[in-house]
Amino acid sequence: MDQTITTIRDAERIINSWTERYLVQPTDEQKRKAARLLVEYIGGYGKVLDDTLIESFDLEAAFKGKQQKRKITVCRFGPNPEVAFEKGHRLAGFDDEGLGMGDYSSARAARLYKALGTANDDEEMVLGTLPGGRWAMIGLTVDGHEYAVEEN
Repeated sequence: MDQTITTIRDAERIINSWTERYLVQPTDEQKRKAARLLVEYIGGYGKVLDDTLIESFDLEAAFKGKQQKRKITVCRFGPNPEVAFEKGHRLAGFDDEGLGMGDYSSARAARLYKALGTANDDEEMVLGTLPGGRWAMIGLTVDGHEYAVEEN
């Protein structure tokens, strides 16, 4: 069942429900850490936690404080770059207002910068969210320019 996470309390409630049947309960600190990582994993507050994300979230790793990393694919715009943003294509649902300025300096953004081979302070790069809590980074939307997309 899809759930929208609007506060850290929502994320903590989800983590608690996932662990209520554990024989050995994780500590409260481990649960808080996992809740923070869950929020980051889905792309921030106000995002929907759907079944695909639930299946791919590694709860045991989150208890250990390990960041959930997604595979990053680097693609190249074709002769009609706007097609990449249409339904059924890699950048469908791209929202460049879904993240804040602080997200540009996050470890997650750094992985996208690195995948594109650009500096972390490159002001031409635009960071955005995609359905499923994924992030993407684009530069110029012209034929031949690369962009990076997190995969589920």
